[in-house]
Amino acid sequence: MEKVQSKRDVYNFLSQECEAYLPKMDTVNIFFLKQITRGNKDVSIISTNFEFVKRSALKVAAVP
Repeated sequence: MEKVQSKRDVYNFLSQECEAYLPKMDTVNIFFLKQITRGNKDVSIISTNFEFVKRSALKVAAVP
């Protein structure tokens, strides 16, 4: 992924590409989103197969 330019870019990346379940964008700040990308905060992943995913099986993608 290329360098993100705004809070909207990070939010869209997490919610669309990573399929993360996030609150509405106007209720989160960029620091919260950065904590998720760094793996400091837990986030639920939307599973289209309705399978449970263990946290240890997830891979965290670094977003600059």
